[in-house]
Amino acid sequence: MSRVEVQVRYLSHDVWVLPELLGSAFSLRRDDADIRIALPESSTDFQPSPGATEVQPTPACFQARTFNDPTGPDFAVAVRLFSVSVTYDADVPDRQPADAPDSFFAHMEELAAPGLVIAQRAGHDFLRWLRVSCRQGWLGLSEEPPAQYGRAGILNADTGQPLMGLGPQMEVEWRSAKLALTRDDWLAVTRGVTAQEDPPVAESLLADARHMLQGSDVPDAQRAVLVSAMACEIKAKIVVRSLASLEQQDLLALVMSRMSSAPDLVDRPLAALGLATLKSADAELGSALRRLTDLRNRVVHTGVPVAPEEAREGLLTAERLLEWLNNLSSTASSQ
Repeated sequence: MSRVEVQVRYLSHDVWVLPELLGSAFSLRRDDADIRIALPESSTDFQPSPGATEVQPTPACFQARTFNDPTGPDFAVAVRLFSVSVTYDADVPDRQPADAPDSFFAHMEELAAPGLVIAQRAGHDFLRWLRVSCRQGWLGLSEEPPAQYGRAGILNADTGQPLMGLGPQMEVEWRSAKLALTRDDWLAVTRGVTAQEDPPVAESLLADARHMLQGSDVPDAQRAVLVSAMACEIKAKIVVRSLASLEQQDLLALVMSRMSSAPDLVDRPLAALGLATLKSADAELGSALRRLTDLRNRVVHTGVPVAPEEAREGLLTAERLLEWLNNLSSTASSQ
């Protein structure tokens, strides 16, 4: 059995390193594959092939802009590119045949697919650990994956002969037209802009949570759950307080003084105001809100990761709760 090597270069968001680390590399084994992650030795490493037009050439590393610091080093290097090589067993030819048919490239792409997935995961893990191991805030969010630079190389690992190159994968996502801006949405936007008002905090946080799950390359489930739960708590406090009369404010403050979670805020405080609680009005939504709060507590108190599907359910729950609270506020205002 021969072996195939998939070589991928990634952008690192210009991580700063001490010069002594240039050229550093380490190896690991994962998913029945040998993986090597390496930093460049010089600015000319990891460059596109001569004549390549898919990307603009960029230095693999360059001198970082630093100031004189008597308490530490004066010189650092910004590393822009790093490489991930993945080698595993595969039945590959010694070299690319002359006038190779389309079937050859389709077969090579199929063989390289597992290696590309492994490289992406390893590169992402590398970048995640860089982010938590140094105080470089420009390296992006922990769940943001590295972007591939140029074409990945597919080689026969035994002969070193290149077989083909693969550009970054492209994805197209289909969404429901129900997400389109409606006339009511448009009027709300124009009213807010005209009045020079800031968007409501809870709704802004919910929009952030939505982006963390639906607008980025990799869902950021942990932050989405935390922000969704926060949006629920803020909205619940605002609406419940707005429903209290002047005579009820002191009683409400006493009831709310020792509670902060959203399920509690839409229970006893509403009952104290003589209104239907979420539990009595919509028991299913009440249970879903409790699950979201439990997820939030799991992240905060135990550090156990949240799965993307759990975060999506939590986001949907937050959207439903804000809608329920808005309806509750509108109904009370009209009476």
